[in-house]
Amino acid sequence: MDIYDELEKLKKENKKLKKKVKGLKATIKITTQHGDTTTEELEQKVSASEEQYKKILDVMPVPVIFVVRTSGMIIHANQRACMTFGFPYEEFLKQTMPCLYEIPDDREKFLEELEKNGKVNEFEARMRKSDGSLFSVSLSSERITFRDESCLLTVIYDLTERKRADAKIRELRELVESKEEKYLTFTLAGEEYGIHISEVSEIIEMMPVTPVHGISDHIKGVINLRGRVIPVADLRLRLGFESTGYTDRTCIIVVEIEEETEKKMIGLIVDSVSEVLNIKGKDIETAPELAYADLSFISGMARPEGSVKILLDVKKLLEEIA
Repeated sequence: MDIYDELEKLKKENKKLKKKVKGLKATIKITTQHGDTTTEELEQKVSASEEQYKKILDVMPVPVIFVVRTSGMIIHANQRACMTFGFPYEEFLKQTMPCLYEIPDDREKFLEELEKNGKVNEFEARMRKSDGSLFSVSLSSERITFRDESCLLTVIYDLTERKRADAKIRELRELVESKEEKYLTFTLAGEEYGIHISEVSEIIEMMPVTPVHGISDHIKGVINLRGRVIPVADLRLRLGFESTGYTDRTCIIVVEIEEETEKKMIGLIVDSVSEVLNIKGKDIETAPELAYADLSFISGMARPEGSVKILLDVKKLLEEIA
């Protein structure tokens, strides 16, 4: 059950309590003439009803307080609220909400929102604890009648951990956005692509490829690289471009793909190699999602200095080879 369900439950309980108290007080008035003993017993029942309502609040896992709407005086706080603010119960009841706000104007903004909407949801402010330290809170509040007073039932969320986590996330995001990574860029059919430099083993000139039958069209065959036989894939064909004749700029990028127990080397035939670029995280956008195409092999779209380069996830691109 979330806090809004709890609030709704409390409102229903409060309505029942108000009705019960109203009936009891009416009975007190009518039966006063029958003697002080009857009146005293009924007043005790009213007090017992209020105590029952307070017990409901005390078992709630979040801080809840009753505040007189006009003066801001605190007339009840559950155990969690006392723990959060660091006040013993009796000491907490000596406090007023205006004094607990770091910025007095926040209290006025809170009341303005209350008057405008009839309730307040997730109002953020900074408040003081008993030792004078400040912490961030989120306040959700609704009007309620308690002890014949027009009050606010206010639920308080301590945002300290969330704020700390948000700050850490911002710090990490800034770090990622400012961090530069090196990418080897190359061309295919007039488009610019890139792969992370850590995946590149070497770049070699185009050389004879020994065909291997019965495999995918874009896998051209194998080459002998200093005594090691490695498969070679034509990236033009892998990405759906038309095949074209090789030129003096055509080359093979040899990449390493890590698996659980070993590293595999694969050659990628590209039209030409451009340069190694430093690309910041903030200049990389996520790949677009298209319902009719699988673009999972695109790790991002880089926009260094206004140009667009498609960054490839080599492992996903060549899963059937690796």
